Amino acid sequence: IITPNTVTILFVLLRLFWTVGGNIAIFYGALEGITPEVIEAAMIDGCDGIRMARFIKLPMLKAWIINYIINSLVFNMQIYTEPALLNAAMEGMAPVNNYWSLNQLGAQILLYSGNFGLAAPISLLQVTIGFIAAYFLVTKTGFYQTEAVQ
Repeated sequence: IITPNTVTILFVLLRLFWTVGGNIAIFYGALEGITPEVIEAAMIDGCDGIRMARFIKLPMLKAWIINYIINSLVFNMQIYTEPALLNAAMEGMAPVNNYWSLNQLGAQILLYSGNFGLAAPISLLQVTIGFIAAYFLVTKTGFYQTEAVQ
């Protein structure tokens, strides 16, 4: 099962099943927060299930969805454990090298060469990538926009 072609898919599935339970609970709570009056009004206006999901529920869950995307990005940039465990379990024969992710690269440089000066920019690169992606998501989606009260 573990080949160079399938190792990325394996890590994606591992992270998916690791986090899906918590995200289901969060989105279930967000969906339960939609008041019955809003659902009834949409049904009276003729919304079927697809239209209600697209025009009523998705806009109301936009903040939760953006939060999920940002958290997933940060969580997946920190991948270190899975490749390290796979290498240890397969006694160095795993199709994942010690530099598979930025986290692994920084750890290898720091632990084996003791070069703090090179490991620190790698950490800052990860922070910068995460910050830029989060900033882009927040600004381009209007995450903090509020409706004007009249």
